[in-house]
Amino acid sequence: MKYTVTGKGKYLLVPVWAGQKEKNVSLCIDDGKEIFLRLPLCSLDSTQKEPSFFASIPLLSKSSMQSAESNALNSTLSIAFHTLLLTVDEDLEEGILSLFSFTDVVPHVKTLGKRPCIHFTANAGWINDPNGMVYKDGVYHLYFQYNPFNTQWENMCWGYAVSSDLLHWEQKDTVLFPNKEAHIFSGSGIVNSHSLLNLNKDALIFFYTYATPRGKEERAFTQKIAYSTDNGTSFSLIEGDCIPTLSSENRDPKVFYHKETSSYICVLWLEKSTYCILRSDNLMQWTEVQRISMPPAWECPDLFELHCEETNENKWVFWSADGYYLVGSFDGYTFSAEQEIQKTYLTSLPYAAQTFSGIDGNVISIAWLRMENPNELYRGAMSLPRLFSLVKKADGAYHIAHKPVDFFTKALKETSSMTFTGSWEPSNIKGAYQVDLALSQKTNIIKIVLGDTEIFRCSIKENEVFLCGKAIKMERFSLLHILIDETIAELTNEDYTCIAHWELPSVCETSKLKLYSEDECSATICLIGG
Repeated sequence: MKYTVTGKGKYLLVPVWAGQKEKNVSLCIDDGKEIFLRLPLCSLDSTQKEPSFFASIPLLSKSSMQSAESNALNSTLSIAFHTLLLTVDEDLEEGILSLFSFTDVVPHVKTLGKRPCIHFTANAGWINDPNGMVYKDGVYHLYFQYNPFNTQWENMCWGYAVSSDLLHWEQKDTVLFPNKEAHIFSGSGIVNSHSLLNLNKDALIFFYTYATPRGKEERAFTQKIAYSTDNGTSFSLIEGDCIPTLSSENRDPKVFYHKETSSYICVLWLEKSTYCILRSDNLMQWTEVQRISMPPAWECPDLFELHCEETNENKWVFWSADGYYLVGSFDGYTFSAEQEIQKTYLTSLPYAAQTFSGIDGNVISIAWLRMENPNELYRGAMSLPRLFSLVKKADGAYHIAHKPVDFFTKALKETSSMTFTGSWEPSNIKGAYQVDLALSQKTNIIKIVLGDTEIFRCSIKENEVFLCGKAIKMERFSLLHILIDETIAELTNEDYTCIAHWELPSVCETSKLKLYSEDECSATICLIGG
């Protein structure tokens, strides 16, 4: 069935009934490019007559397919008369059509319970992999896999957020939407420092996977390029593929510039635990130079150089979505592993981490946290950004250290400290905070309780650690940093080579902190300032 909606405004608002049956819907605005979605729309037998929230599609970029030319266009869109051609595979129930509307203002989505303070979450909808992470002119640009039209995976778009300190994020307009031919899967971003693609050096260049939807007999993913000339606000698309299909579902291109060989490098997932490395001098034509098998690693490769302070040397790291990595050397053509594969994460919550481009000398990583966020209108979160380095352990192997970024360290404000045996209940706890536990040689059983919920317990003698009742394996430690941010907790040890993330139950009262120790323990509480 075809329907027409008209109106004025900078955005098209789309009603979303989270969790309802999805219908195939195509949206064509002002005869522009079609956006194809699976939308959860209200059914006649539903008791939920009001939408859960409204998703917004910006008209500034003609359905996010072309860049705006000037601020004047923004003003024109506000007063211009727009037409939406809405095509649905079933009849719409009465009253639903009127909820598709044009507007200048995007309605605020209410948080039903808790929302992290310093871990990025979308205003509403589902998020997964971080994408296109690039730093330019004091701004950290974070793009991400996004379904603004439901709280489950579907309709893969690129959402967008910015930050100046990696702790406080502002969500911007969605920049890429799917069409009938493909979803917009994961990718990466760079600053156009060498003025390629007939663009100036200030342009941002993005590489993404053009992914054929499920259900088609033959899936043939390709890699494409988009660019932005307005500091990442909107994208223009380059026609054609920069990397054709190498394996049916190859995806997740991570691109960076290799100074030593004056060439761009792309690492790409092919299938199972197989990846490839490609080279290019113009970003459009790529030559494969190596294939790497890294069982049991999966998806989202990255390749970066890290410094080890103990040995004062640099090593290259080949990385996968699930945190498996190899340490070795890279000459611009071939990566050579120098030790056995390792896994950096102690829990399964983090996935698909990506590192920022545009930061000379530092490698900063953000992972998707696979949060359930029950009874909320947002799903998923991003991890705290971490500064990577290498530590060489006594066994001779190099391990990745996940240090907090400088912005985080500077934001820590100590509020209380205590050496105690038995229990201690710090006061004036609010927002995001960190608990530092320094253990004496006698320390054995330690517990952290929020309200009436135990979120952490360890037995040093038995070498056991439990996070909300789930056991993890962890090497012995003398100092722990435990970050608590409303619904998320992150744990690191003294050299930051052990890291664990876990989701806190919704019943946790994070402002009511209680510490228990059978033996002497020193604890420091630091709030994370604004």
